[in-house]
Amino acid sequence: MNESSQLPPLRRTDSGRLETTNVMHKIMFMAFTAIAACERDLVTERTEAGLASARASGQKNGRPFAN
Repeated sequence: MNESSQLPPLRRTDSGRLETTNVMHKIMFMAFTAIAACERDLVTERTEAGLASARASGQKNGRPFAN
């Protein structure tokens, strides 16, 4: 049987924080945090590249002014 299937599930404490008393839970939490940070950086990078491409092609960014 797989060792990860024997771990208790991640639970929230009464204060709403994730319980990280188990070493494997700490490692999983850190891995998920690193993945989320990478995703955030990728979204930022793609957004900046899209805005730069739009500026280079002469498009105006942002909401148009009301008449």
